[in-house]
Amino acid sequence: VDGAAPPEGYNGEGGGFSAATQPKSKLWILWLVLGVVMLGVVIAAAVLIPLLLVNAATSSGSGGGGAPAGDDEQAAVEVVMDYDDAWQNADCDLFLASTTESFRTAGGLVDCETFEATASEFSASVEDYRIEVTSIEGDGEQILVTTTETFESFFDEEGNALDEAVTYDNVFLYTLVPADGGWAIDFLE
Repeated sequence: VDGAAPPEGYNGEGGGFSAATQPKSKLWILWLVLGVVMLGVVIAAAVLIPLLLVNAATSSGSGGGGAPAGDDEQAAVEVVMDYDDAWQNADCDLFLASTTESFRTAGGLVDCETFEATASEFSASVEDYRIEVTSIEGDGEQILVTTTETFESFFDEEGNALDEAVTYDNVFLYTLVPADGGWAIDFLE
């Protein structure tokens, strides 16, 4: 209008309105979607990887983990827990149900009177008894249950009284065999 030359590359068609209404690239939508998808993958990995590691660490599959893999292994663990309860509460019926006759004979606990007296002495000498199953292995004929059993006692290993409680951690291997349609402890190391 006043004689000024248009900018270089301007062909004179459409003016400012034309530039504002030209179709714009939609590439930014692709980048946004890809970013959201990648963020989802990172979050999923952060959640799922630790869960998978925990499951792998606790899975036994009859291969020795601390969690029962089937009904027989679950029943065997329950027998071990019943055996522990029998000792904690001097419960002869539970003791008889959770052990074989050969186990009781080998341990000299063949009658309820002997067991109840021994279990009462034991439960009076320990506090805060905890049992953790650390391994289960079965082959159909027997199931081996390994436990870590922790407790406090005011007696040393020879039965001498102590001024302060001592914490004991013991590892036991229970051998369970089929008995009366279930499982029973036949040997303890």
